[in-house]
Amino acid sequence: MFGLPKEVTLMATPDGWRHSLLTVDDGIVCGGAPHGLTAAAGPDAARAAATAWVVGAARDLHGVEVEVVWDTTWDPDFSSGTVVPAAGAEAPATAPGGERRRRPAPGG
Repeated sequence: MFGLPKEVTLMATPDGWRHSLLTVDDGIVCGGAPHGLTAAAGPDAARAAATAWVVGAARDLHGVEVEVVWDTTWDPDFSSGTVVPAAGAEAPATAPGGERRRRPAPGG
């Protein structure tokens, strides 16, 4: 199991999309893009698959509802997103280890 997701990046490679996920406890999870996206998949499909994977992982592993706010900088081969509490959901009071964590506002 890994910590609550904090940031996600996607990168297109000749072999398909790759991801890196940074967690609140400073862990990193890297690998092929979720759902086996091929190199032919566009950036919108990659973002949608990554969002579904991150949202599902946060819910299934941590009982927290989140959403991904993707950076608006356009690069068809690279995307980065910040994981934030879903609208109407409460942020976890503490991170693993008991430290209180606050998410920065997107863009700030």
